[in-house]
Amino acid sequence: MKSLWTPAALALASGLALLAAAPSILDAGKNDGERLKRLFDRPIKSVQSLQGLTAQPSARLVARTGMPNSALSTVRLYAVLLEREVIPARTAFLDLPWKGKPARLGYAVTSQGGVFGPKAFDEYGKPLTDLDPFLAQFRGQDAVRLTEASTRPIGEVIKLREDVLAESTPPPKHSLRTRWALVRHHLLMFEAERLLQNLKRAARNEQPLRRPLEELTEFTSQLHQFATHLKVVLEPKEVGQYRRFLTALETEANKASELVSKGDAEGARELVTTEVERTCVECHDWKENHWNRPFGDALRDELDQVGFARGSFVLEADVRRNGLDPERAQDVASVVKAIMLLAHDVDE
Repeated sequence: MKSLWTPAALALASGLALLAAAPSILDAGKNDGERLKRLFDRPIKSVQSLQGLTAQPSARLVARTGMPNSALSTVRLYAVLLEREVIPARTAFLDLPWKGKPARLGYAVTSQGGVFGPKAFDEYGKPLTDLDPFLAQFRGQDAVRLTEASTRPIGEVIKLREDVLAESTPPPKHSLRTRWALVRHHLLMFEAERLLQNLKRAARNEQPLRRPLEELTEFTSQLHQFATHLKVVLEPKEVGQYRRFLTALETEANKASELVSKGDAEGARELVTTEVERTCVECHDWKENHWNRPFGDALRDELDQVGFARGSFVLEADVRRNGLDPERAQDVASVVKAIMLLAHDVDE
């Protein structure tokens, strides 16, 4: 992955440093000055527009992200020098349609690796809060982030997902069967996590639990049935332990359902936030396997080996819907990936 700060960028930083005592210089597109203030939420000393993309980098960006060619004309790059900083933060903006109007997504990275965003803004530079729940998954310690896999064409991962979904039964060839089982299981676990989040949200907000509990137990049965396909990557005793984790989850969910039926909603909520959560954590953290590593991490690394890698920014590979419909979620994820690649100056 290309170094963030090239000699040209460092030269620019030196030039901007000479302006430290001068008034703020804003050389930004329409309303981008306001967007920059809200993106950083820190005093800005100066802003310098950077050159846009040439043909070859543009083609690579489209291939890596799946964003439409038409979006390339909306790319805006800035070097933003913050107060008490010496080297400017490289910042990228890119537009996408949102509810009949353009939304501009912004992301910035400092020379020390600090990040700001991604955040979404309307045509007047105000934050779009309805996109924030989706964008939250790209921020913080556990965020979806760039990896070496981010430089590969995004279409490869999307095609792998679609090919696996098109095969209702495992293929005969062992390597393809292994890939099929790993990807299928990962997609199932994404759905399981969504159902668990729905259940925990209902418990936290004191909403009815009956339907979320039913959905979770019904889906756990599907995981039980699928477990036999994991024999291509797990030892028989490990498949047995995996099933025991599923049984424990099912048991706790059934206990919570019984409490709901008896009118003990508070007891059911407590069970959801303690025992149901505990069984999931125990499974993900389980290390008594042939990898001698946390089970969840080991399976994720196996997925990387078959081409379903973290850093692809593909829905259900490493991106969650978080309230958006699938097509919209993938569109936004592709734009987020693009502004991250642009801000990190990944051009190889």
